[in-house]
Amino acid sequence: MKRLGILIAVCAALVSGQAMAAAAKPAALPPIDKKARDQGMKEAPAAVAAAKIACTLKDAYFVNSGTDTKTKAKITYYEVACNEGMGYLLESQPTATRAFDCISVNYQAAQDPKGGSVSCRLPDNANPNNGLIPVMAAGGKTCTPVQVKPMGSTADGKSYYEVQCGPGDGVVLETQAGVKPKVLDCIQFLGGPSECSLTKKPEIQTRLGTVAAKSGKPCTISDFRYVASDTASGDNYYEIACGSAPGYMMQASAGGDFKTAIDCTRAQSIAGGCTLTDTSAAAADDIAQYKKLVAAAGYKCDVGKYRFLGVDKASNSEVVELSCNDHPDGAVAKFPLDKSGKTVIMDCLQAGGLALTCTLSQPATLYTKYTGAIAAKKAGSTCKVSGAKWLAQTDSADLIETACADGLPGYVVSVLKTGAGYGELLTCGEVSRAGAACQLPGNTKK
Repeated sequence: MKRLGILIAVCAALVSGQAMAAAAKPAALPPIDKKARDQGMKEAPAAVAAAKIACTLKDAYFVNSGTDTKTKAKITYYEVACNEGMGYLLESQPTATRAFDCISVNYQAAQDPKGGSVSCRLPDNANPNNGLIPVMAAGGKTCTPVQVKPMGSTADGKSYYEVQCGPGDGVVLETQAGVKPKVLDCIQFLGGPSECSLTKKPEIQTRLGTVAAKSGKPCTISDFRYVASDTASGDNYYEIACGSAPGYMMQASAGGDFKTAIDCTRAQSIAGGCTLTDTSAAAADDIAQYKKLVAAAGYKCDVGKYRFLGVDKASNSEVVELSCNDHPDGAVAKFPLDKSGKTVIMDCLQAGGLALTCTLSQPATLYTKYTGAIAAKKAGSTCKVSGAKWLAQTDSADLIETACADGLPGYVVSVLKTGAGYGELLTCGEVSRAGAACQLPGNTKK
C-alpha cells in the first residue's frame, strides 16, 4: 500500500535521508469538516509536544491515519497552524512524532509532476511563506518573503531556507528549536555549493549598489564580495571594487543599511583587507608619509609595511602598526589627525595596553631589547628574556612583565610613555603589592 504522498516527498528532500513510514493513502483526502477539526484540536496538542516544536496551537485538523507496512504501527497525521507563524504537518507514531513545516510541504507538492502530493490546507497556512515573517524578525531581518525555497535539514534539528525578500535581497535562514534564528546574506554563499538560486549575483550587485551609493564615493561597481560579519553587532562587511577607481570596504547593518565606507588602505585589519583592489600605489604613498612622521618623532624605522588599526578618538589620532626594514621588532604609532597633536610610538608589547596585538612582527623580536634593559638596570643580571607581555600601566609608564630563560623569576620593566627609555625595574612581588599579579611561567611560583 502507498502512504501519504506529501510525506514521501518531504522525507526525501529534508530529513537527512531518513525513510518515512509507509501509511495507507486513500483515493482522496476528506474535507476539513467540523469533525476533523474537533479531533485535531483535541489530539494535536500532544503531537505538538512530542514533536518538540515551538507552536501555540491556533488551528488543527485530523488529516488521516494508516498503518506502517513494515512495523504495522499506527501512524496519524495532523495539520496545525501556530501563533508563532510557521504551520506544520505532524506524523505521529507510538514511539516518535515528526514535524514537517508547511513551506517544505507545499514546495515539495509543487515539484510533484503527477500532482499527487498533499499540501497544507488550513486557512492560516494558505500562504505558509508568511509564517517566516516573525521568524526572520527574531533573526534581525524585516522581510515579507516573495519566494521561499527549502534547502534541507540536519540531524541536529537545524532547518535552512532560501528566502527572497525583494529584488537582490536574498538570505539564507537557519532555524532550530529553542535557538535564535540566523539570517545570512546570499552574498555569503556566492560561488559555493549552497549558492542561492532565487537571488542571482547581478541582482545582488544592483542591490549593493543602492546601499553603496550612500557612501558618497564615485564608484561604478565592477565586482564585490562578502568579507566578514561582526558577531557582536551583526554588521556585515563587503568589499566593493570600482574598476580603475579605488575600491573600499563597506560596513552595513544586519538589516542592510549603510553604515560607513573604509578605504582599502585602511581596511587591512578586516579579515585580511581588500583583495579585489590593487592598493600598492596608495600604500606606497602612505609608507612614504609614515617614514616622515616617525623620523620627525625621533623614532628610527625604515617603514616597510603598515596595518591601519583604527582611530583613537581620545587623542584624535589614527593608530597604525608598522614594520621596519632596518630592525626586526615593529611598533604601533598614534599619528595625530591635526597638527597640534604629538606622534606617540610604542613597541608591540606596550600596545597590549591598547588591547592591540601586532601581526607584522612577533613579540620575540623584542626579547633582546628587554634583556638589555634589565641588564642596564640590574648589574650582573643573568636573565635572558624568553617571554614578555603587557601587565599594567601607571600614569607615566607601561609595565611589561618578562620571564627568564633560566626559569628564575623574571622582572617587570617600567617603560616610560614619554619615549625617554626605562624607569625602575620591579619584581613580581613589588607589583603584586600594588595590585598587579604576574602571570608568565616562572613568575607564579610560590
